[in-house]
Amino acid sequence: MGVEKMELEADTLTGKKKPPPKSKYERVFQPCLAELIGTMFFVFVGCVSVIENAPEAGRLQPALVHGLAVAVLVAVMDNISGSHFNPPFTIAIYLCGGLELMMVGPYLVSQLIGGVLGAGMAKVMTPADHYTNATGAAFAILTSDSQLSGALFGEVAMTCLITMVVLMVAVNRKTQTPLAPFLVGCTVIINVLAGGDISGTCLNPARAFGPAVIANYWEYHWVYWPYQSLNSQPKPELTTKAGTHNQNRDTMVEWSESERSIISGIFSTLDYNDVGPKALCRCLIVYPWTLRYFGTFGNLYNAEAIKSNPNVAAHGVKVLHGLDRAVKNMDNIKATYAELSVLHSEKLHVDPDNFKLLADCLTITVAAKLGSAFTPQVQATWTKFLAVVVSALGRQYH
Repeated sequence: MGVEKMELEADTLTGKKKPPPKSKYERVFQPCLAELIGTMFFVFVGCVSVIENAPEAGRLQPALVHGLAVAVLVAVMDNISGSHFNPPFTIAIYLCGGLELMMVGPYLVSQLIGGVLGAGMAKVMTPADHYTNATGAAFAILTSDSQLSGALFGEVAMTCLITMVVLMVAVNRKTQTPLAPFLVGCTVIINVLAGGDISGTCLNPARAFGPAVIANYWEYHWVYWPYQSLNSQPKPELTTKAGTHNQNRDTMVEWSESERSIISGIFSTLDYNDVGPKALCRCLIVYPWTLRYFGTFGNLYNAEAIKSNPNVAAHGVKVLHGLDRAVKNMDNIKATYAELSVLHSEKLHVDPDNFKLLADCLTITVAAKLGSAFTPQVQATWTKFLAVVVSALGRQYH
């Protein structure tokens, strides 16, 4: 009582009043709600930036969107929850004394729920075919065990980098700065630009978890959880009469290194803006009954109208970018196109024979572009690749 009386007298003399104690809502529920909402919007705009990414922008568009989103949301929510929005940040800040233990669990749960809600919002907003082509913005860049070492090292190293930045600019009293939102956002941008083609540069389990749940895509998902990344090993291989393959992989065919190299080489030389439109135009002109699936494309009354139709050209480019997914997932093509097969079968009601017709037209167009380089061996590999894609797209029909 004596201490309280002295403090009261001191406050009276200095004219200062103690702030009223925070309610339970302000101490517990409000910060968790801020974490949920902040993570939700971060994952939402991040997923949309990937799903609707313009091919010409490459990694720049997702990098800028993720970085700027972090900067804005950190600045807005900082005085409410501390603007973590990322499980590794929460754990690191707790270990450094910046968060009470009782809040760690609620923060982590709020972040994961926010990630799922944000990914769901992205699915609602984006066209079904764009969403499917991008695997719902889930991290589908890892397709084989040979990529794991680089991806694991990249995720751990870059997560350590951004966590260090957060601790130094927002937690450490000696180095705290009002520029914290800007610096954290810039760190996200440079990490995505640097490692986007290696691991996808997740750095945030909530960002990986949400799209994985909504798109139901779990291939190598454990890589994006720091603890699991450090304590997990690739699953053992099983040998069967057909050869060696991963136990959890739905392998359709076996690919030799030569075949992989041929397919990758073909796609690296193709001009998508030229080959895609020409192949689709050829299909629509040679097989006019396929036009009935393009009734919203405008004037398709004759060959010249088809060739000059911008919607046809854009869709032709989209078709080739859709094949990119098969190139990146050659050991898992059937599962890669599972959702796209459902879309064409149950919603668009496309005749599955059309996949084969378009594949034939694409072969003719590619052969014309490659010329003498389209040798019998190259043609055999290319035909095998397209046959697997056509089979995967037609899976739902059977």
